[in-house]
Amino acid sequence: MNHKPVSDQTLAQLMSLTGTIAEAEGPDEIFASVADAAKSCIDYKLLTIMAFDAESMRVKRIYSSNPDAYPLGGGKGKRDTLWGRQVLIEGRPFISTTEEDIRENFDDHNFIFELGLKSVMNIPVRIYGRTKGTLNFLNDVSVYDARDLEWGLFLAAQLIGPVSIENNPDDIY
Repeated sequence: MNHKPVSDQTLAQLMSLTGTIAEAEGPDEIFASVADAAKSCIDYKLLTIMAFDAESMRVKRIYSSNPDAYPLGGGKGKRDTLWGRQVLIEGRPFISTTEEDIRENFDDHNFIFELGLKSVMNIPVRIYGRTKGTLNFLNDVSVYDARDLEWGLFLAAQLIGPVSIENNPDDIY
């Protein structure tokens, strides 16, 4: 792969993130630090983090960069959906840069469009072959590409611990 050099700003954000992960008193600090680090490497207008309950096939919002529009605790059922199969069961990222894809995969597509958002990148947060949640980026232009996906996968990996704890404080694996 042809990698661009990492900027000093991005490196500083990533170093700050690793420090936060090591010293945070709770997951909210880590979620906010991931959102801050993402700003230096992925363009987004909305970032959310969802916890996944495999038994009910539901996701629950545990972080939102815009809690007025997408408040914490909001959830979505994903049983018997193509998106749920791809992202939650198979653990494959989902990138949509067309309104048609967004309409087909998100029940709240009208609200997404009202916010002026036109592209989506959903990254599964996984450990040991199991999805624990998702890291979600939305933007007002169709921008997500392979480089964004690489950064998204890296950032999602930083969320394994806190998302697992949010799912089940007694079982982080």
